[in-house]
Amino acid sequence: MSERKVQQQRARTKRDAIHEATVRLLLAEGMRAVTHRQVAAIADVPVGAIGYYFDSREKLIMLSLIHISEPH
Repeated sequence: MSERKVQQQRARTKRDAIHEATVRLLLAEGMRAVTHRQVAAIADVPVGAIGYYFDSREKLIMLSLIHISEPH
């Protein structure tokens, strides 16, 4: 597998973990609990990764809900 494909897969894995962590927080504790720090801790990614992949908290929440509603 090429280096580029490996990097793309790693990025996809991180985004998926971020989406899943966001949804877990939403369901367990509500919207107020969804912070970059909380999501990063649950997703086991650096806090900066949240801002790298998502422009805002609102976009993170919206895209996470869309992500879980899509068939995989």
